[in-house]
Amino acid sequence: MEIKEYNGQLKVNLVSFDIELKKLNEEDFLPRYNRLVLTIENNSKETVDDLLITVTRSGSKIGADNFDTVPIKTYDLKPGQKGKYEVMVFDPFNEKFDDIQVRLSTPDDWDKRRKAENWLSNAGQSSKRLDKGLFKIFG
Repeated sequence: MEIKEYNGQLKVNLVSFDIELKKLNEEDFLPRYNRLVLTIENNSKETVDDLLITVTRSGSKIGADNFDTVPIKTYDLKPGQKGKYEVMVFDPFNEKFDDIQVRLSTPDDWDKRRKAENWLSNAGQSSKRLDKGLFKIFG
């Protein structure tokens, strides 16, 4: 997979997160996901449909390795639009932490937390757009 670099043209902002783990699906045996709400602002000249973000859980005994790369389906985020999303992020360590930071993934992030290619196609299961494209950014 090749990571698209937007050079500051996309902004990811964490609005809130649930520290208590949730189940992704009702039939899951254990809750293993943190629920995040974030906004993504598209200041590029192209429509964005898929994005890879890096989620870091800080203040845990795992340290700097407590991060993961997460695919997001942005559902046709057009140039000049700002979308609001709910993202369920798997917690591979299940250790207590203090805070979460979110940013666009880099090629180095992907190299450290590489997943199977079919994992990327499951982005629609763990992310959904909350605003249905109603937020517009006017210059």
